[in-house]
Amino acid sequence: MARMLVIGSFQADEPRCGEFTTALGREIADAGHELLNGCRNELDRLVATSAGERVVAKGGDPSAFITSYVRDAAPVHQVGTILASRCPNWASLASPGLVVPETIQQCDVILVVGGTDGTECAANWGRIAQKPIVPVAAFGGAAARIYDSELTVFQEKYADRIDRAEYERLNQIPGDLARLAKDVVAVAGNAVTPRQVFVAMSFAEDPRFEDAYESIQLVCASLGYDAARITSANAVDRIVPEILMRIKRAAFVIVDVSDARPNVYYELGVAQGAGKKVVVTAFKGTDLPFDIADIPVIFWEGQKQLKERLRDRLESITSRQAR
Repeated sequence: MARMLVIGSFQADEPRCGEFTTALGREIADAGHELLNGCRNELDRLVATSAGERVVAKGGDPSAFITSYVRDAAPVHQVGTILASRCPNWASLASPGLVVPETIQQCDVILVVGGTDGTECAANWGRIAQKPIVPVAAFGGAAARIYDSELTVFQEKYADRIDRAEYERLNQIPGDLARLAKDVVAVAGNAVTPRQVFVAMSFAEDPRFEDAYESIQLVCASLGYDAARITSANAVDRIVPEILMRIKRAAFVIVDVSDARPNVYYELGVAQGAGKKVVVTAFKGTDLPFDIADIPVIFWEGQKQLKERLRDRLESITSRQAR
C-alpha cells in the first residue's frame, strides 16, 4: 500500500471541501494506505481525524497508519504519530542545502485539495523529489492551478501508469463526494506503481518463444500489468531510445535468455543498471554465461510450467511492492 500525503487548505467559497476531506480520510484508511500529514490547519485535522476513526473502527492502531510532522507550531490534532520536523523551512525553496520536508521525502504520492501559495510551494517540493501529484481541481485554489500544470506534462510523468481519462477524473464536478474521494484515492494508488512490464527476448522464429511471450503476457495481465516487447514494427520512434524509455518506465522487466542474442543481454544490462527488478526465464538446459549464472532463473519446459512459476515469482514481487 502507498504512503499518501494530503496537502492544501479549505477555500472559503467551497463549503463542501470539508465534507470531501472527511470522505478522503475515510477512503485512504479503507483502501489500506498510510496517511502523512502536516498537522497545521483544519484540512490536516479533518483528514487525520476521519482516517483515524476509520482505522480504529477496523480494529487498527492509528499510530501505525498516520504520521504527522510539525514545526514551530502546536499540532492541530493528536491523531496517530506526531513527530517534530527537522526541516529548516517548509515554506521556502531557498533553504540552505535544499532540505526537502519529511512529509515529501517519505510519501509515495501527494494529494492536493484547495490550498494557497504554501500549497504551491509544497507541490514544487514534490516535483523536486519526483513524487507523483494528484490535485483535486474540483474545489479550486492552488489544487486547480497545480492540476492544469500537471496535465501539461501528463505524457512524460504519468502515461506509463494512468490513462489520461482516469487522471482527468480529478477535474470532475463534485456531486457524490464519497465517490469522488474513491476516484481520487484510486488515481493516487495507480500513480505510485507503473503498470507496464518490459519484456526482452529473442525474435527467432521458434514456436516455443512465441508461446512463451504469450504466456508472459497472460500472467502479467492476470496481475493487472501490461507486458510488451519492442520491435522495429511496433516502435513509435527510433528503437533504442524507445527501449531505454520503456525500461525506465517499467514496473519490472522480464528477460528470457533461452536464445542468447546480443539485444537480450543488452536490455538485461540496461534494466539492472537502472535498478529495476528483473525476472529471468530460460528454457530448461539453456547454458547461461558466467556473468548471469548467479541470478535466480525460472527454467521452463512447457507453457503451463512457465506460467505457474512466473506467476509465483511475480506475486512475490508485487506483494513486496505493495507493502
